[in-house]
Amino acid sequence: MSLLFDYGEKSGITVMSKLLIITFNYVIIFSFTVWFWSDADDSTKTGLFYFVFGMAFFQNAYYTHKIETLKNKKEP
Repeated sequence: MSLLFDYGEKSGITVMSKLLIITFNYVIIFSFTVWFWSDADDSTKTGLFYFVFGMAFFQNAYYTHKIETLKNKKEP
């Protein structure tokens, strides 16, 4: 996801376009997870849970770091 935002900042893609792309990616990941979950055994379900949790955690950490970096640039 970070590549989408970095590319958007350089090419002038609007915020709405970024949000639509990210939403589309989340729909694909969620659909795959639900489809895979229905036939999975317990260990696969655990792996899927950690994958989705890890993806959300690291994305949150990335954007928190990005926001803090922007705040530090604005402060004199």
